[in-house]
Amino acid sequence: MFIDNEQEVIVNIKKEIVEEIKKSLKENFPKLKINFSYIRNKNFNRNDKFEDGKISLEIGNKRVIKNYQIKKIITQATINNLLDKRDIFTNLSDTYSTYIVLTDYLSRNVSLELKNENINFIDTSGNIFLTDKDIYIYYYDKSKKKIVPEKDELVNRKNIELLFYFLNDRKILKKTYREISDITGVSLGKISNTFKILKNKNFLVKKNNKHKLIRTEELLDRWIENYNNILKDKIYINTYRTKLNEINQELIINKNLKNTYISSEYGINLISNKIRSKNLYLYTQEKLDNLIKSLKLIPDSNGNIKLFSLFWNDEYIFNPDYDCLVPYLLLYADLLEEDIQRNKEVIKELYEKHIQPGVLQTSFE
Repeated sequence: MFIDNEQEVIVNIKKEIVEEIKKSLKENFPKLKINFSYIRNKNFNRNDKFEDGKISLEIGNKRVIKNYQIKKIITQATINNLLDKRDIFTNLSDTYSTYIVLTDYLSRNVSLELKNENINFIDTSGNIFLTDKDIYIYYYDKSKKKIVPEKDELVNRKNIELLFYFLNDRKILKKTYREISDITGVSLGKISNTFKILKNKNFLVKKNNKHKLIRTEELLDRWIENYNNILKDKIYINTYRTKLNEINQELIINKNLKNTYISSEYGINLISNKIRSKNLYLYTQEKLDNLIKSLKLIPDSNGNIKLFSLFWNDEYIFNPDYDCLVPYLLLYADLLEEDIQRNKEVIKELYEKHIQPGVLQTSFE
């Protein structure tokens, strides 16, 4: 059933996760006393509010209290965001982070990465990492029955493309299906289906005849994962190296390469000089022969240049600050996929300056 109250939707989802965690911890740690404060009902989606409540855990005469945040899913993108919240609460307590994330089932690899980053966690299977002055717990039962994740119905190519528009520009949600189809090139049936999925999955609510995306952090994480794992392979053209010393924005403009946009490290270098660019992604609608000739490209599986077909209407979705740079959302997704250590700082800056205030905004437009 489509629920119209976004606060009720989000709080109910979080309460379900808390109840599952309570049951699992009771089974795995019978001597562990645990108490949750109520999930807060006000300002639940404010960017300056990180915690959903407080959790108290007690073993013997040792007791620890932490601020918990609930994340339904955790991906690589989520982990990068959690690092900021861990650091904020670590500063408050000087030594040990008072931050802990509660989530659905974590894979072994993700749990180890969280542990390595010193991010406390508990999942609905009772797997836990908890550090404090007097308590240290790490438990992961790989033999435990895994929770089968709900089917992700947003993995269809057209769903991924539409979400790219919705996350980039909320104003498109005000348009009719016909207008959205004219902009995106997606059929009316696919558009209707995507709206239905978003409503059924409680990512979209309607108020005063206006649509609004909610749970945008989770939706962003899903889009990044689906884009990098599904759509990117479909639009990939080939990998190259170049005879030129450098490919940059000025060269693309001077060569009159229309509908060609820079991403990856060369893209982030347009807005930050903190890294030495090595990898270059180009999204293009230019004729391949002309592009290869203009940029002196040579096919090379070990090259540093990857070409992709442009998958969005660049007259409607574009970077507001740089003519030849992909939209910030796509730049963010590409950098996360590469997962290169030297880019961690600029990824964080990109998130804080362009993703958090833009893509994750939730007001009705």
